[in-house]
Amino acid sequence: MGVPEIGKVGHFVGETTGQNKLNAKTQFMMKLSLDGVITYITKNVKQILGYEPRELIGTHICEICIRKIING
Repeated sequence: MGVPEIGKVGHFVGETTGQNKLNAKTQFMMKLSLDGVITYITKNVKQILGYEPRELIGTHICEICIRKIING
């Protein structure tokens, strides 16, 4: 996956040309606030992590990592 351009958080290099399409079975995209809170997450996160997007919006990214470590 590409590296975000400075000043364009959430937009990846080549995004407009379709070069960085997500693999729906193994990848998802999220947007975080500057303090690490999830503000947007693609719906295929359910297939990958087992959570509905609405369950993760407003959650700090570290909490998700801790859940995965504890629950496997």
